[in-house]
Amino acid sequence: MGPDNRLIVIPTEPHHLAGVSVNPHQKHYKNLLKGDSSIPEAWSAFYGYTLVAIGGSVSIDEKIEGWILFTDKITPGSFIHVHSFMQTMVDKHKAAGVDLMVHIDPSYKQSERWAKMLGFSETGTDTIIGRTMLRFEQ
Repeated sequence: MGPDNRLIVIPTEPHHLAGVSVNPHQKHYKNLLKGDSSIPEAWSAFYGYTLVAIGGSVSIDEKIEGWILFTDKITPGSFIHVHSFMQTMVDKHKAAGVDLMVHIDPSYKQSERWAKMLGFSETGTDTIIGRTMLRFEQ
């Protein structure tokens, strides 16, 4: 297996954000990261040499909220590897007794389906950056 067909996850650096085109359903979130030289708990996922996702977590009200931005370079093949990485992260947090939460744009049905695949259940709605978002928790 060469580096062109495996997922490599490293801490996010500001230059990873330069010139990244994110999934159209997530473009309004990229501005939250723009120019931030200290993105806490953030990681960049490269499939081979191609950046396919940037994600991380933040603490909110004694819960951990995960987030992820997919680049326009994500493919079904690379998504399988990102999903496996995320499932491992979710499982580690659950084993440590950490409550997890994600917010999803209701117009992005693929994200809703993915949250359910990762074991999350819809628990309500919240307004974030002026948008009504679905809240999923474990």
